[in-house]
Amino acid sequence: MAFDVAATATAILEMHYKKITSQFVSSMQPYVPLLRSISLPPGMFNADTLARYDGKTGSKGLYLALLGKVYDVEKGAKYYREGGSYSFFAGKDASRAYITGDFSDTGLTDDLTGLSEESVAGLANWIEMYHKDYPYMGKLVGRYYTITGEKTAELRRIEELLSRAQAVKDKEDEQKKMFPPCNSEFNTKTGHRVWCSNQSGGIERSWDGVPRRFHPPGMSQERCVCVRTTGAPYDNPSATTNNGDLSNPNLKEYPNCEPSSKSCKLK
Repeated sequence: MAFDVAATATAILEMHYKKITSQFVSSMQPYVPLLRSISLPPGMFNADTLARYDGKTGSKGLYLALLGKVYDVEKGAKYYREGGSYSFFAGKDASRAYITGDFSDTGLTDDLTGLSEESVAGLANWIEMYHKDYPYMGKLVGRYYTITGEKTAELRRIEELLSRAQAVKDKEDEQKKMFPPCNSEFNTKTGHRVWCSNQSGGIERSWDGVPRRFHPPGMSQERCVCVRTTGAPYDNPSATTNNGDLSNPNLKEYPNCEPSSKSCKLK
């Protein structure tokens, strides 16, 4: 029988590794209670102290954390207490689950590693909601805050990402004020129609506009927008022209539709 030197060496190394690891874990056990008993500064929580606010029988209250900030969600107890639709968020920071919808034990984590920037940007609405609706109680020591309450490098990274996403959203919102989306309808008898009103796209304004095809730079698809036809351009209010934004180079007329019509039928 051939003697497999490599396999034998690997087995020996694995045995010693497990032994050393086991010895290290055992040697640290006496210090675990000490580490857990270290008093936290006012307004700071660790995983153990936050878990005492999970809303279950005997708990100290009803708290949760998002990106390391702790909120008192007692006002929403019907959602966050045991049996509520969001009870799995109580007593912990499960930031990742707000994005992924994975509410398993492994999914309820504060680790956002591997998520796209677009996905992480989805946390902005949750952050705004908790900040507005629930009392802020402090910070969670760990991934996002140090024991002295300082931001970690990971939190600064996430905040920079959220800031970029907000800048993009602000630009899109401003663009919608300039070019509100058209109303649109389709049925089998009359086909597809787009039209403009002073509330189309959910943007209330003093003008209706006319439908145009808008192809923003850097975007792969065009969309229907309502374009103002009088006054100076939106982005140059001091101009002396009086055709609104009709001269914008990113606009095209719809074929077989009168340029001044507020409604166009599409093929």
